[in-house]
Amino acid sequence: MAAIRYNSISAVLDKYDIYQKDLAEILKVGKDTVSRWCVNKNQPSIPQLYEIAKVIKIDIRELLRSTEAWSKEEGLSPIEVFKNKKEEAKRIAKAKKKKSMVKRIPKRRY
Repeated sequence: MAAIRYNSISAVLDKYDIYQKDLAEILKVGKDTVSRWCVNKNQPSIPQLYEIAKVIKIDIRELLRSTEAWSKEEGLSPIEVFKNKKEEAKRIAKAKKKKSMVKRIPKRRY
């Protein structure tokens, strides 16, 4: 399975013609750190993403992989599936409770 690409730092650096070593020097981090960010082995923290965006003067969202396609996918999202299962379980539990509360008429013994 391919690794998930969470950030687009490499593409942004290419777009703005910035070298990894220059970004590393400005942010005071190792060249290896920036390299791992670019290949998505490690991820920068939110404050680090903010600093990268500030240095390049771009919107921080450019540094992250877009999730816009998710809203266009067919079917239910995982949270919607979870909520539906939870509601179904509640409905079943309520029906069972209601059924158990029905008074049974005792049989007469003669």
